[in-house]
Amino acid sequence: MNVNKTTGLHETRHPKYKVPVVHQEDLDALRFEGYPLAIHTVPAADVPSVDFYAKLEPSDELYVSLHGAVDPGPARYPHFRRVESMRDRVSAFLSIADPTLELSEREDFGIGWYTGGPGWDPMDAVESIVRQALAAVGAKYVMFIGSSAGGFASLRASVRFPASIAFVQDPQTDVGAYYSGHRNRLFECCWPQWEQDAALVAHPDRFDLRHLFATRDPQNFVYYRQSNGDEWHSRNHAKPFQEALKSCTGTRDGRFVFVFEDGEREGHGKITAAEFDRHFDAAQGFWREARATD
Repeated sequence: MNVNKTTGLHETRHPKYKVPVVHQEDLDALRFEGYPLAIHTVPAADVPSVDFYAKLEPSDELYVSLHGAVDPGPARYPHFRRVESMRDRVSAFLSIADPTLELSEREDFGIGWYTGGPGWDPMDAVESIVRQALAAVGAKYVMFIGSSAGGFASLRASVRFPASIAFVQDPQTDVGAYYSGHRNRLFECCWPQWEQDAALVAHPDRFDLRHLFATRDPQNFVYYRQSNGDEWHSRNHAKPFQEALKSCTGTRDGRFVFVFEDGEREGHGKITAAEFDRHFDAAQGFWREARATD
């Protein structure tokens, strides 16, 4: 490990991404100067570290990727999604790993929805990182990008940022309505002192986006792509969420866009690179036009 003579921060080199790994000291006082492209790792009170990939060049817009399920095994954390597809597309980009996965050493625990545990919500850390990155690049607006569980997290994060957009693909919208095996592992690993049903009732803002949007009525934008070939998610997550949004002003203002389509490949999370590019361009265009008149 080397010490950067200019910043005084410790650095290593990431073997896969070939960028510096910067060992930050304070999650609420991140130092980005001198690091236009790096992975940052920051100690936190509830987990060993919060980790994120950052490309930070001056921009009016910041793009943030949040990931879904990861492969089981010892390398579950940290995981950075959309680095290859976004790094050369935009000037300011973050890919933030889900530190929920650090709450357990179980190698089969691979999906956490960025929901954390009873006394700790990692979305607070996500918000802090994003706000500091916005200031660092001079951006006014942020797009959250995610599919499946990353789409759930992106929708929840976007609520905290007026005029932001969540561009999501086949997301879950209610953790309590997801497959029991994955759901049970989350609560066994992260909420061991709680009955699952009690936790879902006590923390609806953490687990149920229908409740979150209906009660908060956020001033954000949503571009929601759902594959008809993923019929289970369409029936149990997309359509109930779309129905719940009818009470939000964004429905009347045209801030929420749902696209149900027959994807090139059937199944969950099967969006192709070409489909992602097409929908990203559509979401970006919709967002820019809509916020200009909002």
